[in-house]
Amino acid sequence: MRRFLGLFCLLSSLSAVSQNDFRAGFIINHQQDTISGYIDYRGNKTNSEKCFFKSELDSEDKITYTPQEIQSYRFIDSKYYVAQRFETKEGSKMVFTEYLIDGIVDFYYYFDSEGGHYLIDCDGELRPLNNEEVETYENHHTYKSESKEYVGLLRYAFRDSPTLMRKAGSKPLNHKNLINLGSQYHAEVCADESCIVYEKKLPAATVNFGPLIGGQLVWLRSGENAYRDASRYLNGNTYSSNPYGLAGLFVRINLPNLDERVYFQYEISYQRWTASSLNVEHLEIYDIDRRNYIVFDNQMVSNSLVWRFHFPNKKLRPILAAGVFMDFIVDQDGYRDQTIHYHDGGPYDGEVFYYPTGRYELSSSNVGVNSGIAFGSGLVYQTAKKREIHMDLKYQLGLGYFGKMSSHQLLFTLGYGLIKRK
Repeated sequence: MRRFLGLFCLLSSLSAVSQNDFRAGFIINHQQDTISGYIDYRGNKTNSEKCFFKSELDSEDKITYTPQEIQSYRFIDSKYYVAQRFETKEGSKMVFTEYLIDGIVDFYYYFDSEGGHYLIDCDGELRPLNNEEVETYENHHTYKSESKEYVGLLRYAFRDSPTLMRKAGSKPLNHKNLINLGSQYHAEVCADESCIVYEKKLPAATVNFGPLIGGQLVWLRSGENAYRDASRYLNGNTYSSNPYGLAGLFVRINLPNLDERVYFQYEISYQRWTASSLNVEHLEIYDIDRRNYIVFDNQMVSNSLVWRFHFPNKKLRPILAAGVFMDFIVDQDGYRDQTIHYHDGGPYDGEVFYYPTGRYELSSSNVGVNSGIAFGSGLVYQTAKKREIHMDLKYQLGLGYFGKMSSHQLLFTLGYGLIKRK
């Protein structure tokens, strides 16, 4: 157990260290100098707040720039950020805004603690495109709707195109729609010059799948007062298993529209494990012990769906994962073997009313499904033939085993992707 936890901590530490993703780019300072180097590719919120820059990829030194310190920065053939100050309902604000399109009408985007925000440069003035949630109360009911304040600004900006003015009121506020509207408007009113779209062209979603093998350890735990009356011997026990193998398949899909490093992975596997525990109850009136050796033997089809974050690296990529699982128990043999012993040692040779000895089957109305949460970490290795091998260490916590028990599973899995990476 400790070895597995140590490996889990090691993989998590590797993931934390590997959060940097420096990509080729440049910054432009206030003296209009363009300085080439490498910029850390972070999430939308961090990219709107700071720019982490270093001149050489293998350099340990990096410089952190704020919107007040440089004019702009850009990843090569990718996102372009411009430092801008603008007015909001809360006052003046300065951030790095992502430049979406440079045309007759310019659009920008930034992300903060409240979420994503869009800006429009119309007639030389930078203004927010607001779309707040509005609550109205009518006939004893509360209704939620969108304010769509941005529609008026878009219609004014596209005033030279009646067609786009109509479209502006029907399009949801997002990157794709703003870029499409801006490009169409530019083509209509300024056909001699092309607009520039800075938004990064994301790759199409990819699917990988393949065989999965591994092993697991299982613990079951019951509370002190989980079961009553004739089943109270199940209380306060910890059931443990030996290592058992598993085999199955996985399917992994990446979501570049959400984040290039985000994946969802579905796993299905056949598992079999046996967990046991010894429950001892001392009967003072007879000075004897009632011993129940309890066994749960299971065969199941396990399903899990986890969100995976792959930290950037060419060959060996650490990952973090979290999600849910559901085990369908297709066969279960649960029983207890009850014996009576003298409190000091050997088997009791008398009779005790209400406590017959022997083997008794256990039954429950809720043994068919066990579900819960899962999280873990691991590594993904890319072979010379561009196949992916992933190694995961995962912990699963179930809260409904045998009605009122919690299940704790530590799984080590190895998967081989059959699809080549491009």
